[in-house]
Amino acid sequence: MSIRQPLRPACLALAAAAGAALTRYLIVVRPWPLRWGATAAEATRPMPGGDLFRAAATIATRAITIAAPPGEVWPWLVQMGYRRAGWYSYDQIDQVGSPLLSAQRTFDSLEETLSRAPSASAA
Repeated sequence: MSIRQPLRPACLALAAAAGAALTRYLIVVRPWPLRWGATAAEATRPMPGGDLFRAAATIATRAITIAAPPGEVWPWLVQMGYRRAGWYSYDQIDQVGSPLLSAQRTFDSLEETLSRAPSASAA
């Protein structure tokens, strides 16, 4: 009789539990962050540029609701990024090792980009 023989049922039980946990994650948990904040209509409608990657392995649609017209939101969007006004994340994450905080206003230096604001019908 081998010492390994009693381990076989325990390994099978562990593998079954891991498989069940993975299945639950993929079916119940994983879909939620892939459409974080988006309605069912937003998550299923075609998005600009979506036709460029038809064979994408992962499709994620994240959204927030902003109670403002596109013309007021656009200036904040175009100033996002590295060496600009920040990423609009938590300052503790966004500015690691830097005393700078996220912008509290828009910058006139981005006026050229700002002039290309989307129309209200694009929202």
